[in-house]
Amino acid sequence: MLPRFSMFVLLAVFPVRGWGQDFSFRKPLEKEVLGESFPKAGLVFRGENRRETGPDYEDWEQDVAGNVGIIRKFVREELNHPDRMDEARLSSYLNRYAAAHPLELFLLHFNSRAKLFDFHADKFWVGHYLQQQGVQCQEAIDRDQTVIAVPGTNRFKVQKPFPGQPARIEDSVLLLVERDQEGVFHWENHEFVFLVNVNADDKTLTVRRGAHHTGPASFKAGQCYVTQIKQYRDRLVFNLSLDCPRSPNGQQAADVLLALFDSWFCQGGPLEPMDGIAFDVQYWDISSNFDTNVDGIADGGIIRGQPRWAQGVYRFSKSIREHFGDDFIITSDGHRKANSQAIGIHNGIESEGLVQHNDGWRGISRTVNTHQYWNTFNTSAINFNYIVTKLVDRQDAKAATRLHRFAHAMAACLGVGCTDAIEDVIKGTEQEHFWLGKAVGPMVNLAETSNQVVYRMPDVLGDDDLGRWSSADDVLISRSSDGGLRIGRRKGSSAELDSERADRASKADGYAALPSLSFEMTLDLPPGDLFVTLDVRSESAREGFSGTEVPRLMTFDLAGHYDDPQVGPRGLDIWTLAGQRDYFASEFYVRNAGGDEGRDNVRMRFEIDGPGDLYLKNLVVRNASVFYAREFEHGVVVVNPSLQPGAINLIEHFGQHDYAAIRSSDPRDSVNNGLAIANPAALKVEPVSGLFISKQ
Repeated sequence: MLPRFSMFVLLAVFPVRGWGQDFSFRKPLEKEVLGESFPKAGLVFRGENRRETGPDYEDWEQDVAGNVGIIRKFVREELNHPDRMDEARLSSYLNRYAAAHPLELFLLHFNSRAKLFDFHADKFWVGHYLQQQGVQCQEAIDRDQTVIAVPGTNRFKVQKPFPGQPARIEDSVLLLVERDQEGVFHWENHEFVFLVNVNADDKTLTVRRGAHHTGPASFKAGQCYVTQIKQYRDRLVFNLSLDCPRSPNGQQAADVLLALFDSWFCQGGPLEPMDGIAFDVQYWDISSNFDTNVDGIADGGIIRGQPRWAQGVYRFSKSIREHFGDDFIITSDGHRKANSQAIGIHNGIESEGLVQHNDGWRGISRTVNTHQYWNTFNTSAINFNYIVTKLVDRQDAKAATRLHRFAHAMAACLGVGCTDAIEDVIKGTEQEHFWLGKAVGPMVNLAETSNQVVYRMPDVLGDDDLGRWSSADDVLISRSSDGGLRIGRRKGSSAELDSERADRASKADGYAALPSLSFEMTLDLPPGDLFVTLDVRSESAREGFSGTEVPRLMTFDLAGHYDDPQVGPRGLDIWTLAGQRDYFASEFYVRNAGGDEGRDNVRMRFEIDGPGDLYLKNLVVRNASVFYAREFEHGVVVVNPSLQPGAINLIEHFGQHDYAAIRSSDPRDSVNNGLAIANPAALKVEPVSGLFISKQ
């Protein structure tokens, strides 16, 4: 049995060049976007494939100038465009630009999941790539053989091309490696091959030999193990599990990556001006068919009840922090349930899309909860969260002007950064970054003052209030000494329940295979919107992360609302985080939850990962629409996420000032017309929209 805390002592063992080097030459607090003034907007995000990334520095500079920072690729780990991704040229551009713009923030956008095979292929070893569960071939395989007989084909498939891309043979890679009857791998005898066809009837795989400059190799009968390498498009996924095999020189995949980072970010390195790294697609969860410890058995990253994949990704981030110190910025995606939540290690999270890639507004509670949690509980020396104003959904893209303003306004209210400046964030014709100045107070939500209360949890629960709640047979709901509820695992669960959980684990992916707590209550809902607030605290960190700040994730579900035509299922893909340190004020907003006529006996359900006790108090359910606002030194930002027009009394909330719209350079802009607000006691805001208002 592996020790419970083994993840915190198994640090990278392979020394890299510069180990012990002083990285304090970075001065991140001098970067304006990391200061206290808002909006923190205008970060150039990606765009490496545009023509402007071509050979002329002047074109490249024009593409990125006039902003507050750059989050972009300067190495080609996943972009197969050698002409545009000439790393030496981009390094020279970066160094030249950074010298002229020392107050801008520069982060390397780096795929934390996969790479092109030829990207530093000499440094990565065959066992560093993530494998699926494979099969042991019974027949000999010679060097010229292109049809391979296997015991079964259900573990192999020709990958479908990424939407909009042509099918390519490079999209499906198998590994042939010698493995003896005792299960010992002889890695020196291996070959990558491209999978061409799977014939389930004949139990054969048709392949193209000698992929990625390997082999062809030959194997004796019963001595060849065949496995499919996990790919992300045409990129090979590296194994970041704690159990990733070690190369002959003792390195795991994470060690190789750390050594590369050291060579790039050190003094004199090609990316010396960079302030840190923004990890893309850093997942703590993988599918159940992957074999992370390469023992021939699929484990999905969960071994002996421990999330070894997630622990390995956490350790990878921890090794970067320890190597580069507190002045090195580390961020990662935080908008999906499977994303990293390395509180205390990373400086913050990225929401790629206000909510996610294909959702620019619907699941807004997810964005509010995750960013508020990181703002409140992250212990890193520097906090930096940001939102990418990406609109992948076609309907969202049709309302790009309104939804980009909505995203920027939401970012300002949350106190986080945002990419791609629009006129609102530079005060229109005045072209002034950070024009709002410092925040005067926290974000306020008008829904929290609504007296349209459907249910309010009392400080001391009576039997009727406790009786409103129900749960699975192995979950116990009781009164908490703090007031509110204590939700925990019932001791002595029956063998039948244990069997049910084991069956669920065998069919689930990653964290879904670990224990969880679910509980619910039933409500009668009036017509209109539903707004739920509650305070949650966990007795423990996330399962497998004892001794850290890693929070647990709690989902929210309202029965029967997924098919609402106005928002669809994405409107309910919302959740919050719960940690040990203190209660966290969370919210869940569901538009049109009661419909036009109200709904009776509606189930409101919560589920949190892990078996540790959860404490919940101050639950209030309101029939109200959300409306956010925040005051700054030189302005006010308001956001209306509802499907109905909203209004706010600026004087009541922020005092008597001269309030005015900013002036756009476009005379057709009816929102930013530069005029004084005619009635600041009833400022109207259109549905799913935001406004930047100046004040004097």
